[in-house]
Amino acid sequence: MSQYSGGGGNCVQAAVKNGYVSIGDSQNPGRLPQAFTPDEAKAFLRGGKDTDFDVPLYL
Repeated sequence: MSQYSGGGGNCVQAAVKNGYVSIGDSQNPGRLPQAFTPDEAKAFLRGGKDTDFDVPLYL
């Protein structure tokens, strides 16, 4: 469990399967996970690290 989920089980689940990165939601275990190529997953993580997805608080 993530230390950032506050112990409530609100975690993102990630796995590598058949060469794809699978991302799921622990709050919706019956929902199919999203599948990404390794390059797509790397680009997404890089964007998060570089604050590409930050939203100004005044919106």
